[in-house]
This record gives sequence, C-alpha cells and structure tokens, in this order.
Amino acid sequence: MIAETALEKFSFNIAERAFVKTDDYYGIKLCQKLGTYDERNKQKAEVCAWFERYDEAEEIYRTIDRKDLALDMRRKLGDWPRVV
Repeated sequence: MIAETALEKFSFNIAERAFVKTDDYYGIKLCQKLGTYDERNKQKAEVCAWFERYDEAEEIYRTIDRKDLALDMRRKLGDWPRVV
C-alpha cells in the first residue's frame, strides 16, 4: 500500500524502497523508468497503466500528442480492436 500511495503522489524514491522491501522486481523497474522521464504527464500515464486504468492512460497519451505510446500500450495488452 505504501508503494502504491507513493506512486500516486509521484514519490518514486519512496515507492522504490517499498517495492524493494516486498521484493517486487517489476515495481522497482517501473520506479527506475519513471525517474528517467522528464514529462510529468508521461509519468502520470505510466502510473495509470500500472494501476490498470488503461483508458485514462490512453487519454493522457493523446493529450500530450503521443499516440504512438498509446498504441504501444494497447499492443502490449493485446487489445487489437483498440489498436485498429
């Protein structure tokens, strides 16, 4: 819960430490990846995707004019009707 709350508040260092304590490798990699992004909206979209709020993440990608990232997310999910 600490890691999830920290992700929602964009406190990636705290979230990463919480993921380390719970041995969540994918959570650790997510925090490291989010730390490299320079755009806050991109970070927000990735956090939404992490919490399985895919429609919200897609909308954020569209507002920042990154339809390619929205398509990649849907492709990874296997949501082919939305990709088309």
